[in-house]
Amino acid sequence: MMTRAIMVMALAAGVCLAGVDRLNPDLRIRQQVWLDVVAERELPQGPNPGTWVDAERWCVAHACLATGVRLEEANQYLAAVEPVSKWRGLVADTDVQVTDLLRTYLEFRDGDRLSPAARARLEAFFRDWRVPNADRNRDADTRYEWPGAYTENHALNNLVAAYLIDVALGRDRLLRLDLLERFLADRARWGWSEFHSPSYFLVTAKALSCLSDFAPDGGLATAAALNLDMLTIQYAVQCLGTWRGVPFVRGYGSQVDNQQNSAVPLAELWWGGPSFDIPQAVNPMAVHLLTSRYGPPAPALSLARDPGRRGVYTLRMTGTTGPGRLQVPMVMHVRPSATMASAQGSGSYYDGCYWTISFATSPRDVITGHYGGGRTILQVDNVMAVFGTAQWRGGLKPETDGNRKIASAGPAWVGQVDLDADCHVFLLSDGSGHPDLPSFRAALDALQAAFTNAVVSWVMPDGRPVRLTVRRDGERRQFVQATVAGADWPLLSGMLIDSPWVRSVRESAVLEVIHANTVWTYDLRDPKEPRTDIRHGGRFAPLPPATLDGPLGIRLRLIPGGAFPMGSGVTEGHADEHPVRWVPVDACYLSEFEITVGQYRQYLEAVPEAARLPDWYWSEWGKTDRHAMTWISGDEAAAFCGWLSKQDGRAYRLPTEEEWEKGARGFTYRVYPWGDTYDGSQAGTPNGTYDPVGSKPADRSPFGLLDMAGGVWEWCTAGEAPVAAGRRILRGCGWNFDPDTFRCAYRSAWEGTNRSVHLGFRIACNVP
Repeated sequence: MMTRAIMVMALAAGVCLAGVDRLNPDLRIRQQVWLDVVAERELPQGPNPGTWVDAERWCVAHACLATGVRLEEANQYLAAVEPVSKWRGLVADTDVQVTDLLRTYLEFRDGDRLSPAARARLEAFFRDWRVPNADRNRDADTRYEWPGAYTENHALNNLVAAYLIDVALGRDRLLRLDLLERFLADRARWGWSEFHSPSYFLVTAKALSCLSDFAPDGGLATAAALNLDMLTIQYAVQCLGTWRGVPFVRGYGSQVDNQQNSAVPLAELWWGGPSFDIPQAVNPMAVHLLTSRYGPPAPALSLARDPGRRGVYTLRMTGTTGPGRLQVPMVMHVRPSATMASAQGSGSYYDGCYWTISFATSPRDVITGHYGGGRTILQVDNVMAVFGTAQWRGGLKPETDGNRKIASAGPAWVGQVDLDADCHVFLLSDGSGHPDLPSFRAALDALQAAFTNAVVSWVMPDGRPVRLTVRRDGERRQFVQATVAGADWPLLSGMLIDSPWVRSVRESAVLEVIHANTVWTYDLRDPKEPRTDIRHGGRFAPLPPATLDGPLGIRLRLIPGGAFPMGSGVTEGHADEHPVRWVPVDACYLSEFEITVGQYRQYLEAVPEAARLPDWYWSEWGKTDRHAMTWISGDEAAAFCGWLSKQDGRAYRLPTEEEWEKGARGFTYRVYPWGDTYDGSQAGTPNGTYDPVGSKPADRSPFGLLDMAGGVWEWCTAGEAPVAAGRRILRGCGWNFDPDTFRCAYRSAWEGTNRSVHLGFRIACNVP
């Protein structure tokens, strides 16, 4: 077994490690103490039909084998173990819990602690195992889905169980190997959504550690360990002791304190915690990690054990959940004394708790909310506006004054302003900014929080005005737009996680972590050869800017790389839009607006040979420099791009059809650039007219592009979708009030030499 010193040298050299013991002495001691405690618990024999899963007895049997005590009793149980699988119609244990029995089998099958009878019974159990809940999981062990109709956690456990059963029984494992490689690669690219739910991290960690310890395919074992590292580091960068406030991707209405989070037992195990000296509280679901060779990496230990070193910062994340790959933007304001965390925007699969304010004083000191209207939240650094209920829990003793509540928890201060029965604004601070109650009360008043005419507004402590516009959609509130200091405040970005300590670009499958003046890079781009690298300097690699200022006053916005859902569902749209397919698109820039009359005039002045426009165009259509330029053929639009490229050295061009639709739609399926409903206000003009660019601020895409539905038709270049020979693609209907043509997926085409007073263009360029 490789020693700790050798292992650190291997990491420094950029070598990937799989199946290597990374346990520090403190962790070894905790594992042994916890095992000893569990091995002393009762182990009743016989069937146990009254429970959903039999995890308690499986874990006691495993602890007995691991510690070498009560072997006859443990083997007697394992030789007769039966799956306890029917509970309210669910078959849950045979995917989540089968990995426990697989670890017991794989860990002890070659020694003398597992009896022949117990071994034979477990092998029979594995031979008979089938993917449970066929209505939701279907053929999850033979065909890859994202992540399937069931949850990500169950998808992982089904795949791990199927693969390790193939390993245990000596069957061909190539199919399940391929499925797991694809699953873990997607997790690195898109993130682990259920890591951001309170009930699942422990089960995820068990499956990944089992894979890391026992997968005979080295690349897969390493990918499992590195994915678990990534989750562990993300937890450490947010935590308060052994708990954290969770910005939930999936609502969880019964969350009342952070002690209920399933990651707490792991944090207590991996870096110690208040309940370590009460090991009787060992969660049985954690027992199978007590014999794992996995231990958290040095950056996680450093960040978790020294919260003061992390400082104060705002961390942004994106969670991807559900068969539709719903993108959930999350914000967490992190202080050594408290955290404020929330899932931004609106819409969800589940109603429930999507925000928390947590305090280092106790995991039970927490403020949580529950919203039965689908989540409508905006958080800007340490100020958050929420709809729904707000409950103060644990030892928090708020002082109530009119519509305000204020409390302290150690050095942390928190205030709540009630603007309506279900609309609240919170401020989080600490003694460094507000040393006493009067100063914090003054800061809360200085927010000037208000809720008027469907707009929640406040002034940030640094003076920036914030506006959140909402509207009612039946019983729910609908997030419409947010601005900060007058500028649009986008919720989604090109980042999977972004903080001063941890960063990952969406779709990159690369995570960067700053630790001790070095950058640890987790690189999972190749699922067969994942690796870690360490470089000195302590600085992240540079990112492309979110905006570019091009010639003629043209502003371009970054469209991050990655796949998006292109096209329309079978009950929507037209035949040439079917089916919806996930299309990969490289990062690029698209102009924020269509090219304007004023910008095209400058081109005409600089290029005498360019085609002139008739006088009637200038008098009837090119009315102001802020109108979109039209009466331009596709060929002339391409010529403009060629000339523009010579002005500053960038290669400008017309966008491809895929780039255009992604720029309009974002990473998640939506009917229109602004969402799924059209009420006549977001886009459209009377027949035969059009407005200056940007006249409809609600016609804004997730990446901040305007007039993607309204404005004018726009020339694009053909991509993978079919188009007749000699024709160029047209996107973005532009005028009239036709909700069909305003859809992101609507396609048209025309000969590239044709012109129309309703036809213009916007430009694109590659990311350098």
